[in-house]
Amino acid sequence: MIQKEFNAISTGASGKFSNQVTLRNKAGKLFICKNKGASSVPPTEAQQGVMSMFKRAAAYAKKAIRDLDLRKLYQAAAKAGATAYNAAVADYCKAPKITGVLTETYTGNAGDIIMVEATDDVRVTGVNVEIFSPAGDLLESGAATGGTDAEDWTYTTTLPNTDVAGCRVVATAVDMPGNITTTEVVLA
Repeated sequence: MIQKEFNAISTGASGKFSNQVTLRNKAGKLFICKNKGASSVPPTEAQQGVMSMFKRAAAYAKKAIRDLDLRKLYQAAAKAGATAYNAAVADYCKAPKITGVLTETYTGNAGDIIMVEATDDVRVTGVNVEIFSPAGDLLESGAATGGTDAEDWTYTTTLPNTDVAGCRVVATAVDMPGNITTTEVVLA
């Protein structure tokens, strides 16, 4: 791929040229790419999965940029030279990350705090916390609270728990496209 600065001849040029090359403009630069023909080899199952995911990502991005508020949010998150559409596709393809579940202040009392650190390339829309007994029974669950741009989400326990050792705390984070990430911590 050849990359050229705009000049008097190439300014505004784009599209196929003589079925040999394609001209693309991006971020004030002209890219000249060799045309590729269709592959004669059928796609593998993994390739079909990726193609399907990108079709869903494109459909999500088209819908997202029609909403003015989402378009502004995605444009603000877009990297240099990228569009709101590009940022929405990338957001669809990448799940949020849970970087920490802080359980040090959980002693089994109602009103104890469990902190969840969750990030996303655009925005985490919700975090849910579940507490399971050592036997695997659900003791309580609920939504953590956090601001729209917050990385720290707070869950306040509602029920007493007399047997904290061996309990599992499961945190689930969701982003705008609906991607889900789950992390589990076993209490000592």
